[in-house]
Amino acid sequence: MQAPQSTAVLVARIMIAAIFLWAGIGKVMDAAGTREHMAGAGLPAVSVLYVLTVLVEVGGAALIILGWQARIAAGVVFLFMIPVTLTFHWDWGNRMQEVQFFKNMATMGGLLMIVAFGAGRFSLDGRSRAARGSTRP
Repeated sequence: MQAPQSTAVLVARIMIAAIFLWAGIGKVMDAAGTREHMAGAGLPAVSVLYVLTVLVEVGGAALIILGWQARIAAGVVFLFMIPVTLTFHWDWGNRMQEVQFFKNMATMGGLLMIVAFGAGRFSLDGRSRAARGSTRP
């Protein structure tokens, strides 16, 4: 992969992960409000789900940005987004929720690209491959 493509992959990873990092930090800053919102959606075991959500959003975003185990991290965040999207953005009578639903679908597509093609050359995964002499993505 040439430098311009590698740079594009790095920027794409940062852009995709930014929403999760921002959301996860927001959930940490307003833990009570986040748990209340989750409970209002009828979710069980809100305290456990809250911790898992923060770990997936902040941890997954950090791994994707760094490009370390990025395929696995992107896969976990992708799977996390399925029930989140269906639970919180399935109100087809609300135009804003429709937009959020399709925004999530687009983001999930970006995550699948990372799963399929990896984090690229400018990543910790890419550095590890280079150190081993592998050219495999």
